[in-house]
Amino acid sequence: MLWLTGLDNPQRAACGKLDRENCGAAIAFLHQPFVVLGWYFVSTVRRHQDALAAPKAMISLYETHLPVSELARSSAFYRDVVGLVPAFAQPHRGVAFFYFGARERGMLGLWAPGSPWGWKPGETHRCHFAIAVTLPELLANVERLKSLGIELRGADDQPVKEPSVIGWMPSTQIYFHDPDGHLVEFISLLDEAPLPSFFGSLPAWREQRPVQ
Repeated sequence: MLWLTGLDNPQRAACGKLDRENCGAAIAFLHQPFVVLGWYFVSTVRRHQDALAAPKAMISLYETHLPVSELARSSAFYRDVVGLVPAFAQPHRGVAFFYFGARERGMLGLWAPGSPWGWKPGETHRCHFAIAVTLPELLANVERLKSLGIELRGADDQPVKEPSVIGWMPSTQIYFHDPDGHLVEFISLLDEAPLPSFFGSLPAWREQRPVQ
């Protein structure tokens, strides 16, 4: 019926099969500005309410893929050093897949040169990805990686001895290189108030944030 508000007098007379009394009543009703504005406001609010009430899709990253120079060497590294779980491998295709602990958590794919997602001739670019862990797991991995002779690095890719903290998140993390120079990260989100100006080591963060 809202289209009736735009009709001039001759057009109103041409409402045709509509009863004249009903047609005129509808036009008079819809020409009241507050009625039309109120209808628009209520309908808009209801649309937003429906959108907010709709279930939200949970979005998360499930898998990532890396080009590697030697599939067997990288497979051993991600199994024995990083601690991923072998899922499936096709050496003849130049690919191996690993789970991040369990199938439901995520997956890593390693691709040899010449495979669909492997390096092409002349390519050597490096990648970076992070694996979410708990704080106790992160600290345990620090000692484990040191015992394996893996050099720990900070977010600036410089050697470090302790995990770093990025204050705006806040999170604590350690980084290390795989055999091809890709930067692997273990990260743990901290359940503390953020401090955007802070960027330093975990011990320095704790000095600023004593446990209550």
